[in-house]
Amino acid sequence: MAKYGEKKANYYGGIAAVDRNMGRLRKALREMTIADDTMLWFCSDNGGAFPGSTGGLPGGKKWLTEGGASEGLFVRRRVK
Repeated sequence: MAKYGEKKANYYGGIAAVDRNMGRLRKALREMTIADDTMLWFCSDNGGAFPGSTGGLPGGKKWLTEGGASEGLFVRRRVK
């Protein structure tokens, strides 16, 4: 934690937890033999909590600017 500070350590810990649990979900879908018929979607909440928490993008959750509207998204679909 000393390398990043508590705020960044918590942020990176949250990302690691999402990654770990998506892996657990994908494993469970394979074990149930339904992974090939399942599409996984993941998206985050919109925007940063306040201006300055958006990685340099203007605005935040309450604004219709990049900092308020941008969010992460990925979709995984297995094609046979």
